[in-house]
Amino acid sequence: MSSLRFFEPLSASNNYVRQANIYFSSRSPDQRPYTPWFGTPDNERKSIVASHFEKIGEQATSNDYDCTCDMSHVYAYVYPDTPGMVYLCPQFWEAPMVGVDSKAGTIVHENSHFYQNGGTEDHEYGQTGCRGLAENDPDKAIRNADSHEYFVEGLPSSAST
Repeated sequence: MSSLRFFEPLSASNNYVRQANIYFSSRSPDQRPYTPWFGTPDNERKSIVASHFEKIGEQATSNDYDCTCDMSHVYAYVYPDTPGMVYLCPQFWEAPMVGVDSKAGTIVHENSHFYQNGGTEDHEYGQTGCRGLAENDPDKAIRNADSHEYFVEGLPSSAST
């Protein structure tokens, strides 16, 4: 894989995070992108989610990546106490560049796990599980990595890189 092609999902991930930061800096943002993934917004929860994206910033292009993972049904993983090191696995390479369950979204998901960025966990995977979490336990949803991924993948301007 050429280095330019490898850089594309990293750049797209940074774009996703930029769009999230623009969304949260809006004085009265549209709640439609937020609610399905994080639940009914309140100031404290929104502030926590916004802080995660602020901390992630443009880390995608400054992380180190290990591409030797051979776990076939895994996209990627990190050790939350080792910021800046992301392990990419076979499912990552099969994913689309952007959109639902994308390479760019996966990088956001993994960056959200680092303790310095919010220390999200994997309470639920997949859109159905994440929507249920947002509806039934928004305090957990704001700390769920896949919820962060689906949020950025669904922002109106996020599809462009």
